[in-house]
Amino acid sequence: MQEFFNDKKFKDSISVYLKVIKKQPTSGNFEEKRNGYIAWVLQEMASDAISWDERTPFNKKFISHSFNTRINEADMSKESLDELYSIVLRFVVEEHINHPYLDDELTFNELKDFSRENLKFFSERASRQVDYALFEMHISILRHLMNSEELSDIKKTGEFKQSIEQSHIKWEATIDSQKQEMQDVQLQWKKDLEDAENRVNQLQDTLVNQKNAFNFVGLYHGFELLGEIKSRQLFWARLLIVGLGLLIPAIIFSEIILFYSATEIKKELTDYLSVIPAASLVIIFIYYFRVSLINFNSIRAQIMQIDLRKSLCQFIQNYADYSSSIKSKDSNLLDKFEDIIFSNIMSSEEKIPSTFDGLEQIVSLINAVKAKAK
Repeated sequence: MQEFFNDKKFKDSISVYLKVIKKQPTSGNFEEKRNGYIAWVLQEMASDAISWDERTPFNKKFISHSFNTRINEADMSKESLDELYSIVLRFVVEEHINHPYLDDELTFNELKDFSRENLKFFSERASRQVDYALFEMHISILRHLMNSEELSDIKKTGEFKQSIEQSHIKWEATIDSQKQEMQDVQLQWKKDLEDAENRVNQLQDTLVNQKNAFNFVGLYHGFELLGEIKSRQLFWARLLIVGLGLLIPAIIFSEIILFYSATEIKKELTDYLSVIPAASLVIIFIYYFRVSLINFNSIRAQIMQIDLRKSLCQFIQNYADYSSSIKSKDSNLLDKFEDIIFSNIMSSEEKIPSTFDGLEQIVSLINAVKAKAK
């Protein structure tokens, strides 16, 4: 709601105007009562501004600007005072229509009687406004109310009610057919839902198979990388064995050649002491040859196990499905097959010489040489 009477500037203007009009000299009974009624109404407006804002929407809309101008100008001429009286009379009549005075009914009647009896004493323009306020303004207020948004909403509510009733009749006439349509739609939805569920289950099985296949592919790839690492280790282990296998005979033959190519004849035991470093070196290389051979065979066995697992990854999923179905008929049918496929593959080490094989013979030979020397 837009404020007019409750505006602070307007209240201050009314206070200033009241001081001026009360000091204004009058000539005759008409001017005295006119000014008194103006002052009385202005004081009522200032003291209960919120109520006047709520109860005078019609005149606030059309003459509030003129009202404010008259108050701010504070013109004390007869024409200005007559027009101000006609303005406040319009507000008083509208306020009385919307909420009649109970305590000041007598004063309101006196104001109306004064206006009717002294209509001829007002200026021409003010006289028309006073006559309009007393006899025609209530019709204008009613017309304005009938065309207002509030009453329009009420009328629309009645029309809306009728529209709802008509729509309700139509709805009742078509509700049976709609029920049947809903049942048909429900059956169709149920069928579509079952089809969709079957497709989802199929997709789920496919995804599970794809997941398992992807897992086995990843496992196969891991074994393949491990196999490559072991193959490189096997290559270097083979080179080490070949190197040691060539180095040991080379040391032995070199020592033999050096020993027999000497110019002096070996007569004493001390003459054979030069062979000890070469013999020690040969023994050490034989030990490392043994370790390298064990490592070579271990790597080769690991590669065989990795190759087996790579082969298993290629058929394990189908084998799991097949074995689960066939074992339900005969639980012992695939036992032999599984024992062969899933058994460990170990390389044979029975023919590999022990680390210190032959050392007993060497020690015996040394002891015999020592006894002969004594």
